[in-house]
Amino acid sequence: MLRIAIVSIASALMASTASGLTGVIDRVGLCIILFHSQAGSFGFKVAQPRPDKVKALIAIEPAAVGDPAKVERLKNIPTLMVYGDNIERDSCWPKIRATGIAFADGINAAGGAASMSSTCPKPASRAIRI
Repeated sequence: MLRIAIVSIASALMASTASGLTGVIDRVGLCIILFHSQAGSFGFKVAQPRPDKVKALIAIEPAAVGDPAKVERLKNIPTLMVYGDNIERDSCWPKIRATGIAFADGINAAGGAASMSSTCPKPASRAIRI
């Protein structure tokens, strides 16, 4: 059974958190990991030791990446990295995005399937009523 693990982590947490989250993946089993911003390194670092348990990675504006020396462990995990459309207006985010692009390039060079989206769709012109 495929489950979705959503990881929300404050930036103040220590690196040992990755070990604890890897334990969560061990208990959950097959999963998709969705993570955002400061949790970026944790999302990737949790997947690297357990590539057999992670079916996909979705990184929303990851502020950090996993271990580049272990990037080949992600080659069988489809990975999507999404960055907002105002990156260039910030002094830090262009460099952060460049690091993400290099990490995704490493996954692809290892034979993986990492894709990047740097644009956000325009809002709908009308509200959608359900």
